[in-house]
Amino acid sequence: MKWVKRIVIAAVGLGALGIAVAGFRGRPKEAVEVQFAVAKRGPITRSITGAGKVEAATTVKISSSISGDLIERPVRDGDRVARGQVLGRIDRRRFEAAVRQSQAQESGARAEIGVAQVEAARTEREQKRVAELVEAEGVGGRR
Repeated sequence: MKWVKRIVIAAVGLGALGIAVAGFRGRPKEAVEVQFAVAKRGPITRSITGAGKVEAATTVKISSSISGDLIERPVRDGDRVARGQVLGRIDRRRFEAAVRQSQAQESGARAEIGVAQVEAARTEREQKRVAELVEAEGVGGRR
C-alpha cells in the first residue's frame, strides 16, 4: 500500500504543479479591431474637443459714478462699441427730484438770511433808540 500512496501523492503533486505552471504562463493579448479602407486623396480633417475657457484679448470694466434704474440699453452683449457711444440710460426722475429739493433748500436758506437781516436791522435801531434815551436821561437828570 505504500506504493499506492506514493503514486497518489505524486499524481496530486504533478497536478498542482501543472495548475501552477498554467497560471504563470502569459495569457494571449486581446484581439484589436481593425478597419480596412481603400486609400484615396482628400482633405485631411480632424476635430479636437477640449475643456477650457475663452478669454478676450482686451477686457474693459464699465462702471458708473451714479446708480439708478436702467431704462434703456441700446448695446447688447458682444456688440462692438465706439468711444462716446451711449451704453445705457438711467431713470432721471430721482436725480431731478434731488435737484429740485436742493433748490428749495437754497431758497429757504435765502429767506432765512433775509429774515435775519431784517431782525439785525431792527435790533440795531432798537439799540440806537435805547442809547439815545440813556444819553438824554444822563444829561438832563432824572425827571
